Amino acid sequence: MYYVISIGSNIQPEQHVAAAVSMLAKNFGSLYLYQRVYTQAQLVESNHVFINSVLVLNSTLAATELKAQLCHIEESLGRDRSDPR
Repeated sequence: MYYVISIGSNIQPEQHVAAAVSMLAKNFGSLYLYQRVYTQAQLVESNHVFINSVLVLNSTLAATELKAQLCHIEESLGRDRSDPR
């Protein structure tokens, strides 16, 4: 099944987006990454610029299993899911 994944970061975005894409490629093989876009924060309080993109990957995982792997990648890159901001 093909999945369309939104990817982005506003904390060390160049480093974190590159690391996330690298981890995804390692886990899922080839993927298609759309051009990265720099954006200002919308509906979230932040003084940091975001890098956002979309990628497409192919996986036999169920959506819930893929979501768990995506959360693991985020956490391994320092995302604190308990932070309300």
